[in-house]
Amino acid sequence: VNDDSTVEIHLPLNNGANLVSLYSLPENDSLGNIFNDINNNIEGVLGEGSSGYNMNGTWIGSLTELSTSAGYWFLMTAPDTLNLIGGPLNPNQIYNLHTGANLISFPVPGNVGISEGLPDDMEGQISAIITAGAGAMNTDIGWIGSLINFEGGVGYWFLADSSLSFSYNLEGLSRTALESYSEILPEGYHFHQSSEQAFYFVRDIILTRRNIEFGDWVLSYCGEEVTGIRQWHDNFMDIPVMGIDNSDLTDGYCREGDVPSFKLLRQDGELINLIKEDGIPQWKSLGVYMIGDLMAEPPIPESYALRNAYPNPFNPVTNLRFELPANAQVEINVYDITGRLVETLIRSNYQAGYHLITWNANQFAS
Repeated sequence: VNDDSTVEIHLPLNNGANLVSLYSLPENDSLGNIFNDINNNIEGVLGEGSSGYNMNGTWIGSLTELSTSAGYWFLMTAPDTLNLIGGPLNPNQIYNLHTGANLISFPVPGNVGISEGLPDDMEGQISAIITAGAGAMNTDIGWIGSLINFEGGVGYWFLADSSLSFSYNLEGLSRTALESYSEILPEGYHFHQSSEQAFYFVRDIILTRRNIEFGDWVLSYCGEEVTGIRQWHDNFMDIPVMGIDNSDLTDGYCREGDVPSFKLLRQDGELINLIKEDGIPQWKSLGVYMIGDLMAEPPIPESYALRNAYPNPFNPVTNLRFELPANAQVEINVYDITGRLVETLIRSNYQAGYHLITWNANQFAS
């Protein structure tokens, strides 16, 4: 901040999707003016319900200008730095949230803890907060997850339980450089940040005859693609699962309705499949799920088995687990009490091991 009326911003941007906000803007806040110096390396900007795309230096779309109260995904084709000189700060910025997901800014340079930065009278109405690659969930024991601070220059998705208005509490604001959550990524494993993401909160990892160790990694997958990595620091970790966006970097990532899988990568290189007895929730963008404990997949079963439906009775969704001692062609059919075929759930090749499928019977009478 140069004086009461002039603010300099130097915002480093990575290749791919960057979730950012701008606490100061020049008088001309059009996309063409804001991105003039980085036009060769930015292909688009996504806001909440609006977007703008760079067509050879000409910006098109419903998003035509930026706001200091909003967050944005900046979609980069190469790393660059956005340099701006803007107007005065507005630390008392009022944010009007609607029920559901709201993409907003942090109004000043510096940082403050999540609980400290939220007014007491509205904190309980925010169920979760998400930024790029990190999330926090509001629980009975407080905020959990790798997102622990608000920081100037970053955008945040607030998941609100009701409509409300608020301003950040900045009494505890620190201008010192933030020591961000750090983790060492395992060699040979990586993923790309996507503008479409969800978080699965894991309380603990249950292993046989040993414990998970600080420094081990939990990996999320969609199919064979790694979609997120989180190094284990403590209980209640938020495991990111990236989805497909408009970038080629995210090909093969999750689509709505996909069920991700998880693996534990130990520091000695051992890779362990992780399962949850009652199944993993389906992926959707901005989904935040508390899935509790994951456990190591048991050894290959000794015989073929189809376990009882769980839950049963159910309305309208139940889970079916089956076990294969060897790779096999599997077909599972549902019949009614008269022997009439109701639905074929699967007809495909499966690898040896433990498998779980979900049946949604909402189109059938009880």
